[in-house]
Amino acid sequence: MQPDLLLTQEVMVNGGGMDDFILRALSENVSSPYQMISEPSVLNFLRQCGAPPSYGRLVGTVLIGLVELQNMLLKIPILGRLIGRIPRWLEYPRIWIHKWFKYDLLKLYFPLYAPIWGISTFISPEIIRLENDSIGLATPEFSEHMGTVQRVKLQLEDNKTAWLVNVHLDATVSEEGREIRLSEMQLILNWMEHVKDDCDVTFIAGDNNTLLPGEPLFDLMRERGYFSAHHMIHGTEPVLTWPSGISCHDLIDVDGEPGCLDFIWVHKHENVVLHNAGVLGDNHCPNDKSLFPSDHFALFCDFSFTS
Repeated sequence: MQPDLLLTQEVMVNGGGMDDFILRALSENVSSPYQMISEPSVLNFLRQCGAPPSYGRLVGTVLIGLVELQNMLLKIPILGRLIGRIPRWLEYPRIWIHKWFKYDLLKLYFPLYAPIWGISTFISPEIIRLENDSIGLATPEFSEHMGTVQRVKLQLEDNKTAWLVNVHLDATVSEEGREIRLSEMQLILNWMEHVKDDCDVTFIAGDNNTLLPGEPLFDLMRERGYFSAHHMIHGTEPVLTWPSGISCHDLIDVDGEPGCLDFIWVHKHENVVLHNAGVLGDNHCPNDKSLFPSDHFALFCDFSFTS
């Protein structure tokens, strides 16, 4: 599929190289390159909101200093590529330390991830980008997620306009996690409330991390006039978009129960005709059963505007 618009989460940006790789792949079959807007989520959060209070003043200050120092090193091309590979090299000791000592080294690795962990939006060269912006997801609970949400305003066919909002919500598996995700989505919807009516349609898409049954954000989305594209086409959500248990040699994703964590939410959908919606990237590479596009499946939506 050659998408006109592509939203990705949990990619290496800011010198890490994964967003550049995706950009090159998308641009291979078109006359001019796609546009790319990448946000280093944690770095943006720390700059806009500071460290979460739970870190304490001293630890928070040290964390911000380490992340900013690494961000400076990322500007040196060879170091940027090197730093982008460090998390992969550290994954094997992380697995064994967790197995032997029940301790997750990710807590120590976090400053290495922070400046390159991000979200990216890719736009076909045929589409005009009007503006873009981002905010840190500082909820009242002020969780340690430290995420960023990104929005892009676009001019599409027949001078129709759209907001495209790229989200990645907190992944805490607890009642507290439900409330954090609800608060994060409320912040996003409030952020969009005064601008969405300026466009013909608004899409909010990405990893909602709806890890538990009865997530309250479903009711919130309906109350605020947002509907799932997949549900509108098929009358139901995908059975799963996060298939825990994917096996890649020694790396096995067994973080939790499989489920539907990802959504394309549509607002003001009466102005839009949805032609199709579904799941992509749900199988391994034909020549390598250990190689999947992601630990999540991709959602797609094909739409056009009414005349």
